[in-house]
Amino acid sequence: LENISDEENEEEEDEIFVSSLSRHYDTNTLLNSTRQVEIGPAIVSDVVTIEPTPLNQQLSTNEPPKLRRNCRSSSARTRRNRKRNMVKRLHRDQHIIYRKVYHRFNIRQIKNILRARNVRYVHLTLHKSSQVLSIGMKKPSLVDLYFDRLPGDLFDKEHYQHYRQNEH
Repeated sequence: LENISDEENEEEEDEIFVSSLSRHYDTNTLLNSTRQVEIGPAIVSDVVTIEPTPLNQQLSTNEPPKLRRNCRSSSARTRRNRKRNMVKRLHRDQHIIYRKVYHRFNIRQIKNILRARNVRYVHLTLHKSSQVLSIGMKKPSLVDLYFDRLPGDLFDKEHYQHYRQNEH
């Protein structure tokens, strides 16, 4: 559409056909309609300025904001948590070193031994029934690096007795 000044508008009337509008704006109108539409000058009112509210001033509402935990039902939260924990467990269990452990070792002692050997782990899981320790790593390169630092007999009975003697 053309920009029409007031002087030109008085001298001649501009006509716009609906079919030409439908081509420009993708409206679903009949293609053969030849109805004329007159466009008059538009009156623009004064510009209204909007002042921003200060950050420390809160909007006045009667209701306090909803707590995040109230947005979902308890069963939906349980399903979401179960699904998310499965994904986390899959990522966590990608890079693991397994070692046999003497049954008298506890998790605190194992962590101290790993810190002394400069082993950076993500998680430790001690399965007391099978006496197996799983040491989770972030990267496969760390598994290769720490595999040699942690010999297979590091957590056996002899090392436990040696650790207990040096501990006291």
